[in-house]
Amino acid sequence: MAVFAVLLIAVVLVVGKIGYRCPLRWTVGIECPACGITRAALALLRLDFAGALRLNPLVFVVCAYAVWGGAAWLLGRAEWLHARMAWRIFICLFFIWWAVKIGRFFLGDYPQLLEPQALLPRLFGWIRTRLPG
Repeated sequence: MAVFAVLLIAVVLVVGKIGYRCPLRWTVGIECPACGITRAALALLRLDFAGALRLNPLVFVVCAYAVWGGAAWLLGRAEWLHARMAWRIFICLFFIWWAVKIGRFFLGDYPQLLEPQALLPRLFGWIRTRLPG
């Protein structure tokens, strides 16, 4: 548990001081399913549950999985962490959330899905300006 606490403190300090940019969002220009989860976790630390839900509802899934993993570790049941069904559910929830974000984008309800300042959109824009015609 001490390792987890140190890791949590390190993440909070790094994100708070330096900041973090999603590699997928800042290269391809599309938010990944985990975008906003760090801010949601910080909102949870401030006990802002509504804010955490708004930023990324998967933070509650991650917290539940962390509690489940902690219980497995405390009870000496490491095989729980290797349960394929739990991992499949976890991954499916991430892809479902991604589909919801993309669906909301196409309905006009989620404009922040795309990042126009990302590497690939800027590169494609530069190429488009150089093409004849």
